[in-house]
Amino acid sequence: MFASDEPDRVIEQIWDDDLTLGVCAKPLKAGDVAWKCEDCEKDPTCIICLDCFNNSNHEGHRTWLKTNVGGCCDCGDPEGWDMKGACSKHKGIDSSRDVALNALPDGVKERAPAVFRSLTHILKQLLLCILKKDNDAAWSANKEKRVAEQMISEFFDETTQMLSDWKQCIFYLSEAYLEVFPGKFDLPNDHKHECCYRYFPDDDFRAKYEEEVALFESSVSEPAKYCTCTVVDLLYIADQRYS
Repeated sequence: MFASDEPDRVIEQIWDDDLTLGVCAKPLKAGDVAWKCEDCEKDPTCIICLDCFNNSNHEGHRTWLKTNVGGCCDCGDPEGWDMKGACSKHKGIDSSRDVALNALPDGVKERAPAVFRSLTHILKQLLLCILKKDNDAAWSANKEKRVAEQMISEFFDETTQMLSDWKQCIFYLSEAYLEVFPGKFDLPNDHKHECCYRYFPDDDFRAKYEEEVALFESSVSEPAKYCTCTVVDLLYIADQRYS
């Protein structure tokens, strides 16, 4: 992804402590204070932290200070807070995305989508490898399964580190997680898998995904043998099965 450049040098170049991802989401716990604004909130439970309030304009609004709060700051979240009352740092995920990605070198921007798609495709295959054989006692003790589980663990360790090193990768990762990666899913006779689509940013995204699934299924002879779940859904299934 970094081509011939040293990754550490590129990350140092693009790192910005002040870079935000459009939404504050600062955790607020017992003992903290926050502001309510009846003219900006989209829901009676919405609040913004002190820093965001001080950096936003609520002149003439019905505001009041709330003590001993819990939850997260809603500044920048268009579903919870009016953008007119958002602070200067949190203008929503779409506007911050452009600013954040423009800070990347052109070569990284060109290669990153393909890299994250490839990584996510590999993750899906590993998840399928585990889920489709988890009823097999011999498989459960199999070295191949242990290797797959270890690779999944290392994938998330590396992803967490990557998110810490350069925040922009969250945009590429979130897009890849919700792409269609049809995976051959040869199931045992006693194990039925039903694809499902739960987690999408909005209805339009979901509709587009289902259109792509339908197009794929029309191109293969046995669509039931393919898994069209998103990686997010497979992670949910795995969590429900093993938690």
